[in-house]
Amino acid sequence: MSKKFSLTLSALVLVFTASAPAQESLSTQAPLSEESRQAIEQLIHQYILQHPEVVRESVRLGEERERAEQKERTRAAVLAKLNDLQQDPSSPVVGKAGGVTVVEFFDYHCGYCKTSSTAI
Repeated sequence: MSKKFSLTLSALVLVFTASAPAQESLSTQAPLSEESRQAIEQLIHQYILQHPEVVRESVRLGEERERAEQKERTRAAVLAKLNDLQQDPSSPVVGKAGGVTVVEFFDYHCGYCKTSSTAI
């Protein structure tokens, strides 16, 4: 994805995000005239052009939130299957039971995983 496209997309996201709360509060009031809407959009456009760091910051925060949400989803998925991972009767056991549990995660679409599976 080109940097220009990424910044344009980020600016659009910022505009829609910034205008959403305003539209919610306006839903109980009279709708904006076309002229007022265009004036607001022009102000937002000018602000973004004068302060491009706001767009970069918005993208960075969005990516951080995505990573945090993905980390939490992964954690929840592992916790949901923790008993299955640790107590699977078909899993091989070596040595004293109740020691350290080693769980291998394998991705069938990963070239590295495929290569390592043939070495075993």
